Amino acid sequence: MLNKMLNIPLANFFKCLFVLNLFVVPCKGWTEEELKPIIEVIQGIVEKSKTSDLSTAPPIIAIGGCAGVGKSTITQLLQFELSELGISSVAICQDHYCLSQKEIMQLPSEMDPRRTQWNKLLDTLTSIRNGETEISKPIINQLTKEIGQETLQLANVDCVIFEGSSALADWPPMNLLQYADLKIYLETSLENIYDWKWQRELKKPVPRSSQAFYQHMIEIVKDFAFHVYPTRKNSDYIIQVDSFHHYSTSKAEGVKVRPEPDFTPFRLELLTY
Repeated sequence: MLNKMLNIPLANFFKCLFVLNLFVVPCKGWTEEELKPIIEVIQGIVEKSKTSDLSTAPPIIAIGGCAGVGKSTITQLLQFELSELGISSVAICQDHYCLSQKEIMQLPSEMDPRRTQWNKLLDTLTSIRNGETEISKPIINQLTKEIGQETLQLANVDCVIFEGSSALADWPPMNLLQYADLKIYLETSLENIYDWKWQRELKKPVPRSSQAFYQHMIEIVKDFAFHVYPTRKNSDYIIQVDSFHHYSTSKAEGVKVRPEPDFTPFRLELLTY
């Protein structure tokens, strides 16, 4: 069934998108009240951590979900809202631990799990858990793909927000779930993913062609199916994002997922995260 999806002619794919009205430009419509439930949960974890004698390390808030769902955006919003409450935080992005573009191009797929330097990422999270206050880590400009280094200063940090598509994964080599004190899964519809990724693509110095972007989206859907969607069951909370960037939070009680989503060529738009 997956093979059938991958053989959809490009013209038919875009025709389906047009008919289903998938090209909707999202508006930044979130409000403070929408994030209040999850902010209160994080605030409680931070306060409990400060009064605990077991560890001096800041708690780690993990945010997972499909590529393009808005993990970096909500991380920034949470950091802002937390700062309003006097809670300091730093953000860590899984994408900053990717190989260089030249190295990624040598892999069978641009979304190949081997694109991430898992050992370096695990070392960073382990250092945080061990209470280290100064940690050197890689950083990548998402538009230019330029790789650099930065130093995390954690001496006066109340919590760490770690976001990445594998943030809730619980299998090797991406066994990141073990570090999370709070597990959040961010999800939206495939049409939103497509539109938001395309808008982001257009901001790049050299955007992909429509054909190359289509192939990129196919790789993202495959990565989601086999490596991201199965982690949904590990979440404590699920945050839904609509096309206007409004958020709704629900507790993930008894969440069950199939081993892989159901793909068909003509129901691609019905795949929800």
